[in-house]
This record gives sequence, C-alpha cells and structure tokens, in this order.
Amino acid sequence: MNNSTDKLNHFNAKVCLQVLPKLDVSGVSRGTIELSRAIVSSGRRAIIASSGGAFTKELSRIGVQHYDLNLYSKSPFSILMNAVYLSEIVNKEGVSIIHARSRAPAWSAYLASKLTKKPLVTTFHGTYGTGLMGLKKKYNSIMLKGNSIIAISNFIYNHIIEEYKFDSEHVHKIPRGVDLSIFSPSKVSAERIIHLSRKWKLSENSGPVIMLPGRLSPWKGQLLLIDALDYLKGTNRLPENLRCLFVGPDGNKKRYRNLLEKKIRELDLDGVVHIIDDCKDIGSAYMLTDLVISASLKPEAFGRVVAEAQAMGRPVVAPNHGAASEIIKKDVTGWLFKPGQAISLAESIEKALSISQVEREKLASIARNNIKEKFTISQMVDSTLDIYENTIKNYKK
Repeated sequence: MNNSTDKLNHFNAKVCLQVLPKLDVSGVSRGTIELSRAIVSSGRRAIIASSGGAFTKELSRIGVQHYDLNLYSKSPFSILMNAVYLSEIVNKEGVSIIHARSRAPAWSAYLASKLTKKPLVTTFHGTYGTGLMGLKKKYNSIMLKGNSIIAISNFIYNHIIEEYKFDSEHVHKIPRGVDLSIFSPSKVSAERIIHLSRKWKLSENSGPVIMLPGRLSPWKGQLLLIDALDYLKGTNRLPENLRCLFVGPDGNKKRYRNLLEKKIRELDLDGVVHIIDDCKDIGSAYMLTDLVISASLKPEAFGRVVAEAQAMGRPVVAPNHGAASEIIKKDVTGWLFKPGQAISLAESIEKALSISQVEREKLASIARNNIKEKFTISQMVDSTLDIYENTIKNYKK
C-alpha cells in the first residue's frame, strides 16, 4: 500500500462524497466502502449518502459519515428532493468532489454538482437495460454526464463506447480490486477451515466440493448448474460423493429458493446439491472448495467471485461473456463455457476436476500472481484517486 499512501498524501480533495442507492451486500457497496476506508486512513474525510442497508453499521467503525437519504427511489420528485439535500451536504461539509455510482442517485448528484459547482465522477457498474426500443437510454445516459466516467472493466468500457457512441477521452478503465488482506490462503487459519467444514458437514471422506457463491437469483445461474450436474449424472460422469454448494443469501426470493429445492429433489440430487445461507467466512469457504463456479446468465460487469477465487488459488469455471475472460487466463487459471449451455458447463466442470495435484498447485500460483498484478484494492484506489485529482484540477466552474 506504499504507493496508495503516496497518492493519498498528495491528494487535494479534503472531503469526498460518494452517492449510491443502498449499502447492501453488493460489489457497488463494497467498492464504495473500500475507497472510503482508504480516504479516511489518509486523514481526509469520506462521506457516503444512501438509503442505508446491511453495511451501514460498518461505516461508523471506519470513521465514514453517512447521510440517510431516499436515494433508492427513482421517482422524479425524490430525485429532485435528493438533489437539494445533496447540495446542502456539499455546502455544509465542504465537499471537494461528488462520486455517483448508480443512475437515480446520479441524476440527483448531477443536479447537486451544477448547483454547488463541484466536479462529478460517475462509475458505470453495469450495462443497464435500454428498455423497449432503447427508451431507457436517456435515463441511463446520466452516467455519461460526469466530468470523468469510470468503467469497471474492459467489457463495460467497450459497452459505453459502442452502445452510447461516447467519446472515449473521458472514460477511464479501473477494474474492481480484491482485498488481499482477506482473500489470501495465508490469511485463513486451519481452525477456521475446520470449523466451517464441521458446520457444513464436510468430512475427509467427502468427494470434490464445488461452490457457486452469490445471492440466490435466477440470473446467477443456479438452475443451469443443477442441469449441468444432472447431465453428468445421466452420463455416469458425476464424481463420486461430489458436493455442490450454493452459498449466499436468498434476498427474500423464497419462491426461487423453493423452485431450486423442488428441482434438486425431482432430479434426485439431494445428496449432491446443498443450499447454504449467507456465509460470514467466505475466505474459509474458498479454501474448502476444489472448484468455484460462476454461471451467470447475463454478462457480469466485473465478477468479484472470479477474482476472489483466483486470489485464493482456486480454479474457476465461468461463462465466456462479460468480464470473466479478462480475469481468467483461459485453460490456465480457469475454464470458460458457452453461456447458458448446461452441457458446456458440465464439460468444463469435468475438465477442471480432472487436473492433478501438481497442476492445481501450478494453477494456484499463476492465479494468485495474476490477481496481485492486475486486480488489487490498492490499484483500484490509486487509479480512482488519480481520476479525482485530475478531475478537480481540470474542472471548469
């Protein structure tokens, strides 16, 4: 973090305001908090405005001030009122720069930026649907109104340029970062691994363990993975005593969870597939896993799971769309399958589980080095602070 410290020491923005819909268990929220923590550690002030959520309590612990606004609402009235409230915060707190991370809050932040004459940075965290006949494009285009725009992957960068025909001069690629103080094999004790293994009833006699981390949601591809396992079972290629774990909260999607459980029973995969509620110790979960699966039906804007798994030295199978191919070294640190195709996923799982221990150790080393070189939090922070600094420097009121 020495380079990050140097960046922060020369960073002129005394107060940074980040704006997002809510502080839930998402990559957007985590990135917001990670950047805020770095800013606070430099002796400067970080402020977050959102409608609250699971991560709100963590803010006071790291010294980040939070303003609770109805930023999750997309109604025009709420957007206008939030613009007024944000303007008041900017003036009251002496904010140097505003950073919006989602569309509805970005409209409010844009208006507040104009009212207070403070520079605005926006981050494209997704592709955002354009709606029927592209009618939502105007709504989405607010993300291009920042004085600087951040794309969280090459995939998102290309999407901005191609979909919106936007001048690439103001778009900057900054991939999300992995916290290597958490996601590193050396940081996970044997006691933690044993504790989680007992909790999940994984014995030494268990077969290979595969895991699909992430909230239970149709687009995350849990049903596709079940179909892939059913294919392997039907062709007598399912590894003996294999355990497949869906690890993540159901997010109040009880109907979808019930659908998953029903399909698991119907295909007689009860002893194979297990739905586990959100895991508090994801580092140990990775260490217990022989293979990490990403099966998203829609392209991931970045895909933290793919990066975190490799930081832990775990092989990964992911769909060949979105940003996965930017993070995975194909057939070296992971395998890419045809999106949405259960047989292709099944064949990739089979390949991944067939490698030798020597090959696994080689893969782990290459995967960890790949993340250290390209996808760390310190790199993300450094690049974002550079954007802040240059945006403030070049801002014309």
